[in-house]
Amino acid sequence: MPSGRARILDSIASQQKRSSKAAATVVQFLAGTGLRISEAQSLRWRDIEPEAFVLRTAKNDELRRVPLTTAAKEALETLRAMFPSGAQDPVFPMKSPRIALANACKRLGLPHLRIHGLRHIFATRTLEAGVDVPTVAAWLGHQDGGALAMRTYSHMIEKHSDQQIHKVRI
Repeated sequence: MPSGRARILDSIASQQKRSSKAAATVVQFLAGTGLRISEAQSLRWRDIEPEAFVLRTAKNDELRRVPLTTAAKEALETLRAMFPSGAQDPVFPMKSPRIALANACKRLGLPHLRIHGLRHIFATRTLEAGVDVPTVAAWLGHQDGGALAMRTYSHMIEKHSDQQIHKVRI
């Protein structure tokens, strides 16, 4: 059975609207990067490197480099093929996939998922994969070394910690 994420992406893409595939691809990219929607909207093709992207943070206007996950790379390849464009052009062909995401969740009988929730999905998945909190915090653009991430995801970090203890052999 496909994951919830795959079901949502398939539901969005299958709507046969002009922007359906683009909306699904933008959702995939957001879930694969942890970007705020405002950061994603400001992303230009010149900001994309082969293994990462560089952008100005939304909250403090500093540069931030974030490595690309496989899902993000795939989404960028799809967007590039769908919408050939120059270095100065925006990466995303739409303002927001908010309505497409909300409608997909409703069609699938899933709880409402906001665009910002995709950021939480990214943070949760990276922490579950064993990426350390300060690194995840840096990717998210937090300036506090991970304090906010620890507060926000402490329940998840605790669960992960309980699973990790089984690796210890004393």
